[in-house]
Amino acid sequence: MIWEGFLCLGAPRGVDLLEYLSGFAEKEGIRAGLISVIGSLRNPVIGYFNVDEGRYEEIKLEDFYELARGGGNINLKRR
Repeated sequence: MIWEGFLCLGAPRGVDLLEYLSGFAEKEGIRAGLISVIGSLRNPVIGYFNVDEGRYEEIKLEDFYELARGGGNINLKRR
């Protein structure tokens, strides 16, 4: 559902959230935007940038977790 540039959607159960959002944005021609998410996650992988090492690292968690708030952005490069 879209209201003047605002989009509200739910990801299907069992999908990779990052892949789902990236694929949706690309399919819909969304090149830039802000993301705010809430919900439950199963076996999430959390990534962060390690400044000292100069690279991204991951923490793999097992079980169910509640995501009280998450945010980010979309910035798809033109191909």
